Amino acid sequence: MATKKATLSDTENLAVGALGGILETGIQMPLITYKITSQDGRPMPKNIQGWYRGVVANAGAVAPITAFQMAVNGGLERLILAGDTSRELQAHEKIGAAMGAGAISSILYSPLDLVVIQQQKLATSIGGALSAVTKEHGMAGRFLRLPLC
Repeated sequence: MATKKATLSDTENLAVGALGGILETGIQMPLITYKITSQDGRPMPKNIQGWYRGVVANAGAVAPITAFQMAVNGGLERLILAGDTSRELQAHEKIGAAMGAGAISSILYSPLDLVVIQQQKLATSIGGALSAVTKEHGMAGRFLRLPLC
């Protein structure tokens, strides 16, 4: 007897995405700091505070975006199935839904990633990073990373 996989509701997708985003950020922050520091040619942080500088902004950005991405992915999967609950999604359909959800969520994520990078580069707060980007590039500068998605 085959068992059918449970489908998550929009609320469950949001909750799983938010939790995943927070966990992802906590685990990856030292790697993100290493990447940014290496690319800038700066010395590596000497304490845990330096390795996790920007983690609150990053988790605050990633959690809702990952939640949004999970909800969009669930919606795209339902759209692909068009109400046909008698079948499972095929691999290419799952990949297509995930790609679409990723592309849509990048519109939200790119400006926030810019803030995290600037916090690391400038060793400043969220407000300091936003001020620096706005001062150098104007309000549109907050979306500088958007074309790079």
